[in-house]
Amino acid sequence: MKAEGKDIKKEGTKGMYKYSLAVCEDDKLIMENICRICENTLTDMGIDYEIRRFLSAEHLEETLGRKGQIFDLLILDIELEKKTGMELARELRAKGDRVSAFAERKQKTASAS
Repeated sequence: MKAEGKDIKKEGTKGMYKYSLAVCEDDKLIMENICRICENTLTDMGIDYEIRRFLSAEHLEETLGRKGQIFDLLILDIELEKKTGMELARELRAKGDRVSAFAERKQKTASAS
């Protein structure tokens, strides 16, 4: 499965190392919100960055398995359909991968009755 939406690359003004993020989220609206927050924060700080988008843990894991593909931060949805973000993070840790991972969960809203 291909990443949904376009990946984002931005060069900041400080000429620093390019910070690489992966956002793994199956809800497109939530993914857009997360990416926008990351873009705004990194742009305001003048940091060069690249944000890659993934709709499944399996696709992200496949990308991580490619030689030379490194991310500084993984933002993972806890409630993905097949493999959850937490399962992926545990597997990466077991392999000795020390990438920083942040897991997020959708808020459940109460329905009006």
